[in-house]
Amino acid sequence: MNPIRSYRKQHGLSQTAFGRLVGLPQTTVSSYESGVRNPSHRTAKRIHDKTNGELPIHALLPDIFANSYVQAHDLRQPITQKEVESTEVV
Repeated sequence: MNPIRSYRKQHGLSQTAFGRLVGLPQTTVSSYESGVRNPSHRTAKRIHDKTNGELPIHALLPDIFANSYVQAHDLRQPITQKEVESTEVV
């Protein structure tokens, strides 16, 4: 299941309520959940922050973070800019 949908269901939120929480329209939340679109880096960070880290950035941007670095590190900890720059995009 999509991480945003899982979070919403776990917290009893509609797409509209989740959108209000993170500052997005319901249609955008729907498109993220259906896989039509992925959030930008900035939006993923905002979602991460507004959910108090319960939605990790790597879960919101699977295409970018689908590599061995992510699998080998605990991404609940902050990532440094140096680590981001050295991470290979696949």
